Amino acid sequence: MKAEMEKIILEFFNKLWIKLTSLDIDEKEENIFFVKINTPESGLLIWTHGITFEAIQSILRAILNNKFDKKIKVHFEINDYIHNKDAKLFAFIDKEIKRAKETWRNMKLPRFSAYERKKIHDYVWNLNDPEIFTESRWEWIERRLYIILEKNKNFNSKKIKEKISLSIDLDWDDI
Repeated sequence: MKAEMEKIILEFFNKLWIKLTSLDIDEKEENIFFVKINTPESGLLIWTHGITFEAIQSILRAILNNKFDKKIKVHFEINDYIHNKDAKLFAFIDKEIKRAKETWRNMKLPRFSAYERKKIHDYVWNLNDPEIFTESRWEWIERRLYIILEKNKNFNSKKIKEKISLSIDLDWDDI
């Protein structure tokens, strides 16, 4: 199966006129494959924010599933793109955790995809820091991830929106 898969992938990239310097296929479990591709033309395959990379993955997965008449999972890596992307993401999360601890405030993170939110949840969980945890809030496109300090775990977005009244007693003698 690996040899036939390699033939299909090589033919796919040859038809796109993309030169591959290496192609490694590793079967992690039954019907789960990790495909590592090295090419000097990675910019064309990845493009801005990985748009082309995701499209190529989808097309190749569909071709392979159709060819083998069964559901297989294929994970692609082009010139360590996913590894480097994850390293940048986790460096950003480390910086936000540090900032949360320094300011004693919960941090609202920018919008991430569901897959990236899952990676962040797993990463923070694996840090084994009892002072920090993550939480996703809201629905659909508004879904956001928060880094929450344990002492602020009763954090509630409704409390933030409530108006706080403050009364000041002015002593007119000092004015």
